[in-house]
Amino acid sequence: MSSSQFTTRLSQFARLAIKELREILRDRRTIITLVLMPLFLYPLLGGVVQKVLLSNITKMSGGPVYILGFESEEDLAVFGQYIGITEAREIKPEDADEAETKVSPEEAVKNLMAQGNQEPQFQARVPEDGGQIDLSKLAADRVIDVGVRFKNKEPEVGGAVEVEFIYQTGSRFTKDALNALKRRVSDSNIAGLLQLSKRTQEPIVVVESPVDPISGNSTFSLVTFIPLALILMTVTGAVYPAIDLTAGERERGTLETLIAAPVSRMGLLLAKFVAVLTVAMLTAMVNLLAMLVTLYTIGLDKAVFGDGGVTLGTIGTIIALLLVFAGFFSAVLLSVTSFARSFKEAQAYLIPLMLVALTPGIFSLMPDIQLNSMLAIVPLVNVVLAARDVLQGTIDPTMLAIAMASTVVYGLLAMVIATRVFGTDAILYGSDGTWSDLLKRPARTSDLPRVSTGVLCLVVLVPTFMVMSSAAGRIQNASMQTRLLLTMLVQSLFVLVPLLFVWWNRYSVRETFRLLPPRALAIVGCILLGTSLWPFAYELTALVAGEARQSELHRLFAPLKDKILAIPLPLRVLSLALVPAVCEEWFFRGVLLSSLMGDRATASKRRVISAVLISSAIFAAFHVLVQDKLFFERFLPSCLMGLVLAWVCFRTGSLFPGMLLHSLHNGLLLAAGDFEQELGRLGLNVENQTHLPATWLVGASVIALIGFAMVRASRTQALTP
Repeated sequence: MSSSQFTTRLSQFARLAIKELREILRDRRTIITLVLMPLFLYPLLGGVVQKVLLSNITKMSGGPVYILGFESEEDLAVFGQYIGITEAREIKPEDADEAETKVSPEEAVKNLMAQGNQEPQFQARVPEDGGQIDLSKLAADRVIDVGVRFKNKEPEVGGAVEVEFIYQTGSRFTKDALNALKRRVSDSNIAGLLQLSKRTQEPIVVVESPVDPISGNSTFSLVTFIPLALILMTVTGAVYPAIDLTAGERERGTLETLIAAPVSRMGLLLAKFVAVLTVAMLTAMVNLLAMLVTLYTIGLDKAVFGDGGVTLGTIGTIIALLLVFAGFFSAVLLSVTSFARSFKEAQAYLIPLMLVALTPGIFSLMPDIQLNSMLAIVPLVNVVLAARDVLQGTIDPTMLAIAMASTVVYGLLAMVIATRVFGTDAILYGSDGTWSDLLKRPARTSDLPRVSTGVLCLVVLVPTFMVMSSAAGRIQNASMQTRLLLTMLVQSLFVLVPLLFVWWNRYSVRETFRLLPPRALAIVGCILLGTSLWPFAYELTALVAGEARQSELHRLFAPLKDKILAIPLPLRVLSLALVPAVCEEWFFRGVLLSSLMGDRATASKRRVISAVLISSAIFAAFHVLVQDKLFFERFLPSCLMGLVLAWVCFRTGSLFPGMLLHSLHNGLLLAAGDFEQELGRLGLNVENQTHLPATWLVGASVIALIGFAMVRASRTQALTP
């Protein structure tokens, strides 16, 4: 495709998307319902909250009461001289039950009221006579708000009293208690300096010791309501346009004309997706603006978002999360409504979907449910939990990346399904089509899979692989041999799932997987490449990671390396080198590359380059995730290997040379640990060496160039029927 053709296609798509957007916004009721209504409802709701709730709270006397814990009555007496604590009570086991009643909404309102003229109050709790307590455990369990422990109660002349403040990190209330306590200590120190000549006590130096909350006692936060609000904002904005642009087109009789236009079905669906996404984001942004203004007006912004209140960073984070929610729901709703033949039928489909969509939103209100590798690939649950952790500042970057990537995968899956359904005869003309039509086998056979098939295979394969890998890794007390066998079983998905797709869609197995015997010259060339490319992958990793990161990776994988080296070398090579190489080539250079490239003999140069680059990038992204962690250092080396393997597959017209190259590359890296002494005598010490010797790189370059030349000279004709 030339640049002028690409520009024409892009301009055509933009005009189509604008046309679809105008169709949605043509009705004033849409604007009133989706956009103007929130501007009226949120201030009204805020006024009710302010008048009813806050007016009752203002009748409460006194500010917030913070509970301090001491290891002895003597510590209380000494510290009480500074901040005036007079009340002491014994700490008993039942106090833990009382602590659980401290929920964040009430605490937040207390903190809100404390920002006025009301001063916070402090109460102290000490153990029984002669008893001992663990202040860290009590603070983590929320029995006390802040634990006070003296590190040096009697300093030298001119010195300072050093006091340790212990508090729970997961609670805004305990952080407010800490700040109030520090202000009281600071005031006491300042007062002592102003009356230096009359000073009878030394200044206090504060040392903070935060502790993590004990599992099961995590503090509730109002910010956890935000993911649920995001679901409501985006779903309500996307439902009407999704129905109108699919079932509405059918009822108005304009769908047939639209399908007949010279635009691909995927292009048509993408234009509708852009229109639905735009309206959903517009509605969500209006809702967000109204909500933030209302919270700020009634003074609850800090109770929800913390001491900083509503900041530009907070707004940017919420907008980014809104975009993720809106994109996901837009794709899913278009997929569901594409099955409907009338507006009423589409509504019947979406009502239960909306109810189901609200269920994961409840998960954000449950602090004990943590985002892990399994939940990170569960649709919508992953985004809800990730949004909660992002807003609380406790997100694990690896889990966030997995959740976002899997959400994109599910969105693509929904669009592929919509493409296969939208515009079919059953939808256009109201025949007796059902959801089972989606799974109906084609009546005709074809040589190569379409792009939609390759994408659908990808989005089915990746989550299935991740679930089975995680399930296999959770098997307790399994030997390393058993784990390797399970690894091979899971890797077989890369063969079985593509075969199932190819068989069901009646594609040619021989054409799709390029099962043509390669020429001898290609085999020799791939042997040379397989033995010479690993130094470049190693050097690229070293350049990207740096020395510090490499040392960290060596320490991280040292225990696993020792366990793997204890396994016989043949089993290791089979399970970790040969089987992964064969299975991955079967999918990445089989179904995926074939669907992206099409017929090798007739594909344009631009399409070949695009197919090679896209398949290599997906191949590299797949290798970034290792043991529930993201190792971005692996992306560039894996992408380099993906480019070479895709080029080899294209030049030879066969899948087998790439399998050989991939297996040799993996096997040499795997076997290096068994020959450390021999490699050391040759000047290579991979364990303690940051970069390879220059002689190794020069020799590998010569061998690789010869290998590339041999593969290039072994071009095979296209497969014949």
